[in-house]
Amino acid sequence: MEFTFKEILMYYMNKKYVLQTPLGELNPEDNENILPGKQIYVVLPLIRMLTPSVAVSFNKRDEYPSICNLASQLPRIICENQFQIIEDQWRQLPLVNIAEDIMIDEDPDKFWIEKERGSE
Repeated sequence: MEFTFKEILMYYMNKKYVLQTPLGELNPEDNENILPGKQIYVVLPLIRMLTPSVAVSFNKRDEYPSICNLASQLPRIICENQFQIIEDQWRQLPLVNIAEDIMIDEDPDKFWIEKERGSE
């Protein structure tokens, strides 16, 4: 989880900041360490789909019908042969009963950890 978090941050933040700052002190919204527009990796706008309120929303499925667009941008994290499995899980997500206390957008890692535990 730490590796993935740091990898995503390095798509749009200063690599030195991400690698040298303790995990608990990393601030994804630290404007001083956000890269200039031309240096930002294109996957960033798709990351919004991973916020809990978007991920479980039927209404947002028009905007984010498939998770494969995001998955294809992360080849070191997701193998192409896993796309269908991930897509099936993405489509089922709004149907899953999820506890309200983990549906906090400010704490998406808690949501995804609990969601994974619930699917085991």
